[in-house]
Amino acid sequence: FPTRRSSDLVVVLDQKQAAIHFVENAAEQLGTDKSHIYINTETSVDGAIIKVDDHFYRVIKGSGDKYLFEKLDLYQPDVELVEAK
Repeated sequence: FPTRRSSDLVVVLDQKQAAIHFVENAAEQLGTDKSHIYINTETSVDGAIIKVDDHFYRVIKGSGDKYLFEKLDLYQPDVELVEAK
């Protein structure tokens, strides 16, 4: 079975906490509830794709807790949302 060093687990937990913090900040910045935001990663936020209601955005890291959201138009918008455990 796969094993991880404790330092690897700390990095993964820090990345997940950063993603949660990002969703909270993005909700505030976009004026929506955080339950309306879906993100395609649990780790790196820069370059991530998020879904907010029926709109999709690419995330570009700004300064501090600010982000630039580049609106995307999907050609095949059949997206399956999967809840992380």
